[in-house]
Amino acid sequence: MATHTISLYSLSALNYKDRQQQEGRLAKLDNVNGIDIVDVFKDFLTANKIDHLHRDEIEKSVFAVESFEVCSSGRCIYGIINAGRYGVPSKIRDSKTGSHKYSKGASDADVTDRFFIFFAPSEKDEAIIALHNVQGHGVKTVLSKGLKEAYRDQTRLNLNFNGLSYDNAAQKWLDAQVKEIVATQYKAPTDLTDALSTLGHAHSDLVLKPKRKHTFGILRRFKDEKPRAISLLEEQSDKVKAIVEVNGRRRTFQISGNAGVPVMTLELDDNLYRLDGSIDFIKMKEWTAQVINELCQSMYHDENGQFICLKS
Repeated sequence: MATHTISLYSLSALNYKDRQQQEGRLAKLDNVNGIDIVDVFKDFLTANKIDHLHRDEIEKSVFAVESFEVCSSGRCIYGIINAGRYGVPSKIRDSKTGSHKYSKGASDADVTDRFFIFFAPSEKDEAIIALHNVQGHGVKTVLSKGLKEAYRDQTRLNLNFNGLSYDNAAQKWLDAQVKEIVATQYKAPTDLTDALSTLGHAHSDLVLKPKRKHTFGILRRFKDEKPRAISLLEEQSDKVKAIVEVNGRRRTFQISGNAGVPVMTLELDDNLYRLDGSIDFIKMKEWTAQVINELCQSMYHDENGQFICLKS
């Protein structure tokens, strides 16, 4: 089954009073000389809601906006972007039988649906966008390039499109206890693998839980300095994940790879997948909105949940 994640980014823009000024202040994104970033983003999406695909000859990528909606508050936009890559001729074969289905030419692109949610609270200098990745590939490059150009054309300000770091936006998650560690596609010892193969399974997920009345520690420990045990699991697995729980909600973070990776990436909950491995975008919308609302409490220092990007 394909791996689906979301990556979280913050958007901001420096506003200089004059060209001699050495340091600028972050602009309030809902009013830069009367221009609201929500309107800029809506115009950008509308302009790219087309039947054909935009081609990036350098990146060998294609994209188009399939659909989008604005929530009742007017401050949140969500939708689906079609995106894919081309440039390498290949064959499509049935993964079960090995039979040849059809051939792909160099101009043929594998296009998949990628979900997004954008939220820009009133009178704030930062906005949040959550972008959907499939098998590690997303739409950040094409989306940020187009939105930056549109924003600069209308405001003359440079829009910063930065990965949302754990340190400045996810203190509650970082300080949460790790409930489970999961090593996906774990390569078991040979004798166990032989036994599992008789059941038709060469690989399986290894799920670790702490001993009774013990704990794995907080998530921050795994992000700042990777324990040796995690490095050992990495050698025998596809990836290693940590599951934390905050206020009754479970969140899954990838902890394999480089420690302290700056972009915050979460794995989607299992209940968002359909039986065929595709994503239920209605459920994903609600789930992603919950994630953003949790971040709002840290980013905007609002414990009362005043900034709601989506109402259920």
